[in-house]
Amino acid sequence: MVSNCSEGTSSSAQFCNGTQVEMLELNGVNTVLRDASTRVIVSKTACANLCLDDCKCAAALYSSGNGAKIFRECSIFRLVAGIKQVETGTGTSYMVKVPKGTRYDHKETSVEKWVLIVVGVVDGLVIILVVGGLAYHLIQKRRNNL
Repeated sequence: MVSNCSEGTSSSAQFCNGTQVEMLELNGVNTVLRDASTRVIVSKTACANLCLDDCKCAAALYSSGNGAKIFRECSIFRLVAGIKQVETGTGTSYMVKVPKGTRYDHKETSVEKWVLIVVGVVDGLVIILVVGGLAYHLIQKRRNNL
């Protein structure tokens, strides 16, 4: 799959065609996002390559299952958000597009920790803003009714 990367800015161009980026696999992580393009019956390598070839792809989720329902699918996401920790061995592999050279060989990379921390903080701030806004609305509504 060859993407048309002539669109976009120079910062997005560096993530095109997989020349300056690689996929970082986050173990024990899944996403709650569901609005993604999905391809079925692909390998994990093909899933990573689909994301690398797509300029707008930021992450990919590869899912495979065994038993009564055997499936293999790849979901492509434009946003790295809404990730959650899951038990290992669930048959999913969450991969994030990162610049080449940020991967290390020890067990848990600093980049992996950084990605999890940043996404967790952003998700936490969104939740706090929504709950705060709802509380403010309810307090204002109660004051107007008195």
